[in-house]
Amino acid sequence: MMVRCESDAAEPEPAGIPADARAWVEVNLSAIAANYKRIIHALPSGCDVMAVLKADAYGHGAAAAARALGRAGCRSACVATLQEAVELRGAGFSGSVLVLGWTLPALVPVAVRYRVALVAADGEHARALAASAERSGAEVALHLAVDTGMHRLGIAWDDTAAAIRAFRLSGARVRGVFSHLAVADGASARDRRATTVQIQRFSRLVAELRRRGLTFRAHLASSYGALRYPGACFDAVRVGIALYGVPSAPHEPLPAELGLEPVLSLRARVACIRRVPAGEGVGYGLLGAAPADRVIAVIAIGYADGVPRFLSGRTMVLIAGKRCPVVGRICMDQLMVDATGVGGVSPGDVATLIGRDGADGIRVEEVAQAVGTISNEVLSRLGERLPRIAVTSAVSG
Repeated sequence: MMVRCESDAAEPEPAGIPADARAWVEVNLSAIAANYKRIIHALPSGCDVMAVLKADAYGHGAAAAARALGRAGCRSACVATLQEAVELRGAGFSGSVLVLGWTLPALVPVAVRYRVALVAADGEHARALAASAERSGAEVALHLAVDTGMHRLGIAWDDTAAAIRAFRLSGARVRGVFSHLAVADGASARDRRATTVQIQRFSRLVAELRRRGLTFRAHLASSYGALRYPGACFDAVRVGIALYGVPSAPHEPLPAELGLEPVLSLRARVACIRRVPAGEGVGYGLLGAAPADRVIAVIAIGYADGVPRFLSGRTMVLIAGKRCPVVGRICMDQLMVDATGVGGVSPGDVATLIGRDGADGIRVEEVAQAVGTISNEVLSRLGERLPRIAVTSAVSG
């Protein structure tokens, strides 16, 4: 077998490709800003977008995404943890920040220091957060979760008394009331009925609380609810996956007329070229033996970078605009592809796992479908050791 692991004199890389990276994520910050503006224009008048930047902005890099969105006019963001909120502040995001996940009451002084609102998961949690703030001589901003049918977080939608008690807590100020739609991404009659019921339940509680003279920001919908159900928009919507320009799954499309564009590409370099004789397998387990000789390209990315091992033999990689099937088992730091049909592939060449290369492209939802999950998970699991590189590809529209 012949092995080539040293490149000849390298040609200059196209602009935006890091010369010293084995694998990386490219983030088109112009696209994320454009997507934000398109979504804002599609919403009912007076409805704000709360940009969901949790999980490092779904793997895109929260700090850079927050700065790009801030320049585009975004003044409201959501994250999952208080640590993520503090990091947003460190990145210079000055708008309102809400921690959507459960927060330990002892951490309330940190939230107050960084001007971060916390979710009250239920009445008991609201009391604990308020008590912690009162002990420190401060007041914590809360958004009260309401269970309208998802049965995850929140007080019961018809327990108005519990909601009012939260508004009256010393040490806390309820600035928001919210819920979450369970099946807004579904298209079945059952899903539409369930979503309509949730919207109606939330509307009744919001109306009753406002009838009592209480003021707050009401928000119910995330990406699919916001774009499919105008009646779910209220004062604001929490937009995550749509902001990044991709649907959660191929069978759950986002409105095509919005022209949302994918923000992220995942690329890695070819490390070695091997010529594998007919009948021999590749990698751990020596799998994927073929009846003819093959050119195998070893790509410098693996499951430790967030490429699911389950994709072994189930996905493609683009090299020089041509699709190359993954062969053998995906390793921690490398994977192998059959590059027999690619002429002249060499170490140092760029392979694309997600994104466009020439006339072809591999979309993240295609990858997610192959692994039996959703785009949200594939993106948010991209590893921290992958540098995030800002690119400035043209954005249509």
